[in-house]
Amino acid sequence: MPGTPSKPSKHLFVDDRWIEETYGISRVIGTPIRDPANPVLEPLLPWESGGILCYGSVVQDGDRLRMWYQVYGAADRPWRSGAVGHAVSRDGVSWKKPLSGLQIDGIGPTNLVMLGGDRSHLFSPAVVIDDSGDPAERYKMVFFGAMSAADFDRLGSPFPPTTAVPGWHPVDGEGLFAAVSGDGLAWRLVGPRPVAGGPCDAAAMTRGEDGTYRTFVKTSRREDRHFRIIGLSQSTDFRMWSEPRVILEPDWRDPPGTEFYGMSGFDYFGNRLGLVWVYRNAPDDKRVEIELAAEDQAGSTWSRVAERRVLLGTRESGCWDAGVVYAGSEPLVSPAFAPDEILIYYGGINVRHDDLRYRRSAIRLARLRLDGFASLDAGHWPGDLLTRPLDGFGSDLYVNLDAAHGWVEIECLAAETGEVLAVSERIERRNETAIFVTWKSRSGIPAQRPVRLRLKMCRSRLYAFWFGGAAL
Repeated sequence: MPGTPSKPSKHLFVDDRWIEETYGISRVIGTPIRDPANPVLEPLLPWESGGILCYGSVVQDGDRLRMWYQVYGAADRPWRSGAVGHAVSRDGVSWKKPLSGLQIDGIGPTNLVMLGGDRSHLFSPAVVIDDSGDPAERYKMVFFGAMSAADFDRLGSPFPPTTAVPGWHPVDGEGLFAAVSGDGLAWRLVGPRPVAGGPCDAAAMTRGEDGTYRTFVKTSRREDRHFRIIGLSQSTDFRMWSEPRVILEPDWRDPPGTEFYGMSGFDYFGNRLGLVWVYRNAPDDKRVEIELAAEDQAGSTWSRVAERRVLLGTRESGCWDAGVVYAGSEPLVSPAFAPDEILIYYGGINVRHDDLRYRRSAIRLARLRLDGFASLDAGHWPGDLLTRPLDGFGSDLYVNLDAAHGWVEIECLAAETGEVLAVSERIERRNETAIFVTWKSRSGIPAQRPVRLRLKMCRSRLYAFWFGGAAL
């Protein structure tokens, strides 16, 4: 769990951690809505002929959004080993690719800000903005690549070589590299050697509410083949990174062939969540879709949540995202132009993972209600939810609730005895992401006393509740 969140901690319903008992209520996973303008970014420039993906990041930078995205290589071109493209937007839908990047001989100015090296492809650039340190290093990037031949001959790799197995053919000096920039355009490596080793060619990075940099990487530890699982590497200074430790892998409840291609992990109002890129690596499948994961309250164990249901799946044949969906490095939460939404940028591929014959890729956008990863729903018959004991919160209570055609009433109970301490006014015919709960008595919720909440619901959906103040 994050250390000291800068915003109120929200109680979500992606798992059962806050639920003591329910009656007449069911959990429903969220449904991101694909933007009708999709795809929002297509491979239209000459150097994008190999395809593009949001194997990358979209971040808020002042009054605009900036995107750093994967450009796949093309044979016999300066970007043959892949590159990082750059785009900007004011509304998250209409994007421009300013030619303010690298100058390439015979081409001229481009929107490419980094090229792959001479020994390995560049994959999955992930960027965060850090306003707390040196302005010359305000932008920070991690990506997969390999040391140059000259650097490897001179310095060697700090990590043991990866063993070749079916599905992975390692290159000496490969791994995760770190780079910094003062403007997001001109980048420099923090060092010529990788900061983490291994087969981590799919990576996503976030800077947590506690200031720690966390990179979630695809890795493997099987000796017989490349079996994709999720590892986590952390750093407090962006220079020294921990060895990736495995945090999530398929188990006996998954269908044969299930692997994890990557995970977009991020802090969310006192929670730590992940969008897992689930690879269905069976011979008759090969799709990649998005499921949800969460870290436990102790901050030690990750697990898939929301009954392992698909949050963002592939679509029908012929669509840009019919075969593969890769989420961007982290979602964009409540931007100024969409304060009640979570924007999930993702790379979509029209064919399944191993099919290269008619492959087309583009970057797309899906929108999710704020806190809308999962909800607890009550139907036409009233139901109720009793929470587990809640400690040390203030007296103000907010809910994210869709009761446009129904109602909710809330009781505050003493955690030890079940005594009713306060009863709310009925909330009805409201659908808002931050509803302030008013109480029939002036006392409301006693501060700094363990309580439980009982929510009585009818024809309504509860997404989250929290104490203290408005979350945004």
